[in-house]
Order: sequence, then structure tokens, then C-alpha cells
Amino acid sequence: MFFEMNPDEITSARNALLEVAERLRRQTTGNQFVETRKSATNTLVSTHPSETPDHSRPLSPADPSQPSTSGITSAPKTSKLPCGSIKISEHRRLFGYAAKGKGEPKKGKAVTKRSIPTCALKFVCLATRDPIKPPSSVKERTALANAGLGDATITFDLDGDSMHLHQQIVEKFPKLNTTGYQMMLYDRSGENSSFCNLNPPYLPRKLKEVSGQCKIYVKPLQQDLIDSDDEECIQDDTGPVVSCYLCEEAVPMTLIEAHHQSQHKGQQKVTTSITY
Repeated sequence: MFFEMNPDEITSARNALLEVAERLRRQTTGNQFVETRKSATNTLVSTHPSETPDHSRPLSPADPSQPSTSGITSAPKTSKLPCGSIKISEHRRLFGYAAKGKGEPKKGKAVTKRSIPTCALKFVCLATRDPIKPPSSVKERTALANAGLGDATITFDLDGDSMHLHQQIVEKFPKLNTTGYQMMLYDRSGENSSFCNLNPPYLPRKLKEVSGQCKIYVKPLQQDLIDSDDEECIQDDTGPVVSCYLCEEAVPMTLIEAHHQSQHKGQQKVTTSITY
């Protein structure tokens, strides 16, 4: 006993499979419905005659094309089926398959931008037009710092021009914008120690090569940079305020000691405690 499928059942089964394939393709691509349907139909037309057995002739044991009496139908002929490459291309077109790793950039790798080379140079802005030696004592360094001068580290574009360097210098030391400046290195060679002038143009790459790890000293050209007005500018920024614990007056923290000496003459607040 064996089972047979008529051509209508085969066609309906194939149409059902095609409908499932089209639904899957719509979910992935959604833009090639008509072309895929035509291609699938042409494939069915070309393969259907060879896969459907002829049932019009009576069964004959001597005919090798007929199924045997063992109850198992013979396999359809595959001599006229499309070749392997056509099958693969049809499968990829139906199911939206695409090979990975070819021509696609790898995810997770950020495109690195070319960084601009920079250099950091150490400067000391001096207060006088005719300095003899660099500031060394704490008092000298404090006076320069209070006047907005002294030590500073400035970062430049390594290939920047003289205007770029000038803008960075006057941004750090605004007082040099009106007086002009001269850059120098200090030669510490015993008794002959002295400042050595650097000739313009002042370029970041040039200063880096000449100075190395040494500090570059900057002096004003037209006038000294520290005067009596600097003390007034410092007092304008009084800083945090604290309450005097004797009179509860609000006094700037930097002046609290002078307030105690002038108003309370150094007296201490007296507190009494009662014991039971």
C-alpha cells in the first residue's frame, strides 16, 4: 500500500510555502514583493513537470520510472532541478539573507581624529624692567602672585604662530598687554649669572627647543608692573566672612586678627559655667 499526492495538492502546498516565505521577506525587506513572487512562480513552473509523476499510464513492474510494489513512492527526479548556485541565490532573495563581514565597518570602533600637537612651557612674569636675578624668597614670590604675576604654565599649539603665543601670554598676564614684554632665560653660571634675552619672533616650537625644561622669564618693557594700586585691588576681594566671637560683627577672615587687636585689644571671651 502506498500514498500518492495529486498535482493539485502539490501545487497548493507549494503556494502555502511561498506565502509564508513572502510574509517573512516583507518583515525583513518590504520592498521587493512583486519581483520575488514572479521569480518564485517561474521556478515552480520550471521544476513542476519533472517532479510530478505521470499517472495516466497503467503501472508496470518493468517500467523503472513507476513506483515499486513495496508501498514507498519513488523519489522525484532531480536531473532538471536548478543548480546549487541558483538555489542559494533564490534562498537568499526569499529570506533576505546577506553575508556578514564584507564591506561593512566594524561596530564599536570610534573613528579617531588627528590630535593637534601641543607643548606646555613654564613662565615667570617679573615686575620690574631691569631685573637683576629671579625671585627666590617667599616674600618676592608672594608679592608677584598678589599682583597677578609670577609663575605660570601655559599650553600652546606646537605649530602656532607668534600671534597665538601673544594671545596666550596676555590672557595669563593681562598687564603685559599695555607695556609690552621681553622674554629671557637665566644663566646660572656662578658669579657671572645673568639674564639672556631671546630675540623675536616668539614661536611655541622655537621656545620649546631653546628653553628645554628651563623657565622662561618675561619682563615688562615700558613700566614696572607693581604699584600702590595693586594693594587696593587685592583688598577689593576680601574673601570669606566670619563672625567675631566677642562682638558678633561680620569681619573678613583675612582681617579678623587686625579686628581683634584694634577693637578688643586681644581680649578673650569669658564664659561662665554653672555646676550642680
